[in-house]
Amino acid sequence: MDRKSIVRILSSERLAPYLKRHNCDFEKAIEHYKSNIRISESFYPLIALIEVGLRNNINHQLAEHFKSENWFDSTEFIQIVSGFQIDRVTNARKKILIPKIRN
Repeated sequence: MDRKSIVRILSSERLAPYLKRHNCDFEKAIEHYKSNIRISESFYPLIALIEVGLRNNINHQLAEHFKSENWFDSTEFIQIVSGFQIDRVTNARKKILIPKIRN
């Protein structure tokens, strides 16, 4: 792929730090960019595990605090959260409970 296409796809702003680091050597900057992607990819499994573990632990703590597995229905919970948060819980429940109509 030619340089112009790469810059159009990735953007000048995204490539700028890499070009600066490599004194405007485009090939070295792109290799550095690709290496950074490979390094980032290696962290994905760990980040996914942390995200699931954190979410499950938050759910566990809320269930314990509100003494209910359905803590999101608790009057005490509803009284302390914002309307935005209630809407988010309601929308999430709808997505789970109401099957999507398929054409």
